Amino acid sequence: AECKSRGIPHYDDAKFNDPNVGPNMYQLNEALVKPDTLREDPVRGIPCLSYALRQNSRQGLMCRLFISHAWAEGVFELTDAV
Repeated sequence: AECKSRGIPHYDDAKFNDPNVGPNMYQLNEALVKPDTLREDPVRGIPCLSYALRQNSRQGLMCRLFISHAWAEGVFELTDAV
């Protein structure tokens, strides 16, 4: 939506309805990550923790693999590639 309003080239939203492509990371962030991280963490009761820490809030996890990706691409394309 931000790109459209600023006249920046962007993908057509219909692309992200494709079950092989999936939502882009901007859509996933708005629908899942932001609402989840605004709530208090169930273990420590702290709001606004990162999504990764919320998923492993008892003790955290060591990062063994970090994947860089384009937020404008579909999340299913990313997971299929990995």
